[in-house]
Amino acid sequence: MKPYTKVSEQRQPTLSKAGSLSADPERRHENAYPGKTENTEASRLTLRVLFQPFYCLSGLSVCGFEAKMRWQNALLEPIVPTSHLAMAEESGRIKPVCWTIAQKALEALQTLKNEAPSPQTSDVFMAVPLSGRQFFDPQFPNRIEALLNEHEAEINSLALFFEHDIVMADPGFSLGRLLRLKQAGVRLGLTGIGPDAWPSSILESLPMDILTIEQDVFNTSESGFEWLENAIQLADNLLMNVAIRGVTSQRQQEILGSMGCTYGQGTYFSEPLVLSRAQALLTQD
Repeated sequence: MKPYTKVSEQRQPTLSKAGSLSADPERRHENAYPGKTENTEASRLTLRVLFQPFYCLSGLSVCGFEAKMRWQNALLEPIVPTSHLAMAEESGRIKPVCWTIAQKALEALQTLKNEAPSPQTSDVFMAVPLSGRQFFDPQFPNRIEALLNEHEAEINSLALFFEHDIVMADPGFSLGRLLRLKQAGVRLGLTGIGPDAWPSSILESLPMDILTIEQDVFNTSESGFEWLENAIQLADNLLMNVAIRGVTSQRQQEILGSMGCTYGQGTYFSEPLVLSRAQALLTQD
């Protein structure tokens, strides 16, 4: 029996950031992220999906992966832009690209669990970062539910990561959409947060499971480090986990673990991997 059932998303008036009511928030956002169609560099590149592990800092074991897009040219040489998602946005390919990543991520998760069945792999999750165009797409929740059913994914095995700016663009609409996804059995992650982008006023109302913070946000100043301590405490009070990206040393791993961070990701643990190497990592771990 498949673990997911379709959950109706109530279409009631919601309060926008500006305080106005809209009976149809999805329509209001249909053109919020218009795609570009010019012949940019990304339109001539091909997509590759790699998987970078998350480690549980308490036991230093692999507890999940994040699917990461990588562009490559006709010679199969990797392209290293500032943001791979931004390149997809510029090319007008963001929606199909993100759906491809979500599809491949669930296929990979199914393979990882089937090829190396164990109590540990049964709890491994796959995180997928998504764009604003997907989040505000009226068909987005239905398509996610269809993917979950297609791959017979277990509850909480898929984690969807959304940028802070996307969620805060319309908190009322975002809350309804996030609740719909949560009811479908998806883990929810908030990214792009820091001292200057910290939704403390509404965080308690958001059904988030993971707060994802970049290491360089707090590693450059004493005030940033103090902010991280407060963020971890708040997350703990709200029963949320904290994931730190960009861990580069054992010292960072030890400090973050002692502070109560749940997950760590970065070159200290592993670079993004092809699926076969991700499988080997789980087997070794």
